[in-house]
Amino acid sequence: MLLGGVAEVRGYTHTIIENLSSSKISISTLSILQLQAMNVEEEVGRLKEEIQRLGQAQSDGSYKVTFGVLFNDDRCANIFEALVGTLRAAKKRKVVTYDGELLLQGVHDNVEIILLRSAGTTAAA
Repeated sequence: MLLGGVAEVRGYTHTIIENLSSSKISISTLSILQLQAMNVEEEVGRLKEEIQRLGQAQSDGSYKVTFGVLFNDDRCANIFEALVGTLRAAKKRKVVTYDGELLLQGVHDNVEIILLRSAGTTAAA
């Protein structure tokens, strides 16, 4: 019996296809990895919503917000346990773009984060 899944583990994507009858990975471990992947996708989806809420719609259908606005927003602080990690995951998936790799509070408050139009955004009415 084959079981497949894709999991996000410490920033790396691993495809897991195991024959469970002779596998070294247990079903519970596979389930944990699948849940982690789902949590990353859910967090990226929430990030998209928050950028739309806090950002400014651009003429091309994208949204723009600064890191400082996101980081200092009370609602975002309550939603995201690790905002920088969620931003990195979204950048890796080409949902957002911004200059640099690692954003730090204070130092990078003015860095613009752009939610790309191709990320499933809709133009503001």
